Amino acid sequence: MTPALSRTLAGLPRDALPRASRALADAFGRAVLISTLHEGPRCEDEDAAETRGDLDALAEALPEGRLSTAVRDRDAASPEPAMLTAIRQAEGAPPRLPAVLLPRGEDEAQALLAEASAAGFEPDAAPPRRPIGLAFWADARAGLEGGTARVGAGTSWAALEALADRHGLAVPSAVLSNRYPAPVDAVAGGLVVGGAASWFRGQASGASLPLSPGRAGATDRAWLVPADAAGRLAEEAARLYAPLYVETLPPLDATVLHASGLLARPPKGRALLRVACEGPRRVRAALVADASWMVRRAGGVLCWRGTLPGEDALTAIAAACGAARFALPGPAADPPPAAVQAARVTAVRGHVQHGAALWYPRDLSRSIEQAEDALGRPRPAAPVPTRTDDDGWEALRAALAEALP
Repeated sequence: MTPALSRTLAGLPRDALPRASRALADAFGRAVLISTLHEGPRCEDEDAAETRGDLDALAEALPEGRLSTAVRDRDAASPEPAMLTAIRQAEGAPPRLPAVLLPRGEDEAQALLAEASAAGFEPDAAPPRRPIGLAFWADARAGLEGGTARVGAGTSWAALEALADRHGLAVPSAVLSNRYPAPVDAVAGGLVVGGAASWFRGQASGASLPLSPGRAGATDRAWLVPADAAGRLAEEAARLYAPLYVETLPPLDATVLHASGLLARPPKGRALLRVACEGPRRVRAALVADASWMVRRAGGVLCWRGTLPGEDALTAIAAACGAARFALPGPAADPPPAAVQAARVTAVRGHVQHGAALWYPRDLSRSIEQAEDALGRPRPAAPVPTRTDDDGWEALRAALAEALP
């Protein structure tokens, strides 16, 4: 496993994966789920040697530190959904990207992309045959101008909070850092009032956000609610209280969290409703009390005080158990066999969005292709993985394809 996947799984209880695997097998109508947790070096594409030569030439043409071929960076910068990257990690498949450009600003990004195109990479093709990644992590600036912080995409919540503390100010909305990994992500997601993100080729390269003179605070609660009422309750909470954040997690999400030891109360077919409010303590207490009364009237039961486990936990558990989970903007038109779909609702400051959560058992002989098909994504020419040692990996895939129902 790569560090990103292993770190998430290491935080789970010892028996979490067997319990989650049994719960998912039951949901899919399977007797058992078969999975892989790859150890050791990842595969590389069949043209890796040629690509490596071009990357070496590109690295010589760029300033030092502006090109990374580390597997960790290649995974993190991938434009594909996190679930697809986790599948690659669990199965030892090649990263989607051969390398990542690391500019420190948009002007430098343009120059790096021009050099990459001259070296034969195709950052503008859709889908590119020779892709190259672009990430603004190297830009970790954090400055303050008149109460407004200006941050780069590489600035962490901790760095922003340290900046605010030095000036007697407070950072808004950090309570949702497991949904928004960095301040730039929170601003781009509409979480911060008065915040503005800078965009470059579809990704946020930096942001500005106001810092408040006093710490407003936030209160996070989650309830188990009847599955057929979850969406309605989420919409009502967003409309009546305009909280910082609202989301629903379908019953299978709740079941997996419980089986993994991350949710104490058994869901028993119910969904999760999460509401996060911000503001002064008295305001938050009143909003949470009103929301709780509304939820209890509909049969809901309080089950969590604090921030629910993030999407990364469900993604890692699914990958480790031989399954896949995708958060989609709507139901999948052509879901894989035995798939389980359910509606989900999210709302940021009263702005409601409807979507779906899709779970399915992976076909280990073609996991990546299966996921691309489920998402309806254009598929680039399929690379052929190669290995330097003869460990029978391809033979195992073929055998699993014949044995799995």
